[in-house]
Amino acid sequence: MPTTKPRHAITETAAVAHALDVARRRWPGQPPTRLLTRLIEAGTLVVEQEEADERARHRRALEELTALAQHYPEGYLGDVRTGWPE
Repeated sequence: MPTTKPRHAITETAAVAHALDVARRRWPGQPPTRLLTRLIEAGTLVVEQEEADERARHRRALEELTALAQHYPEGYLGDVRTGWPE
């Protein structure tokens, strides 16, 4: 099919063959090119969700660290650093 978009070649390694077998179970009757496209689309959703989860974990960790600030007086770090060598 003619297109002006870039094309990508994928060699059917053992991992790709396995992925196609899994995709055939999920989307039977589809040609391999469509299965690969669907796998890419599904994988994108998973990666994006993992990224969002990681951002949420990072945000929670920062909130927990920020909550600790109430236990240390103003200038605490400066006082600690005074004894550090430069």
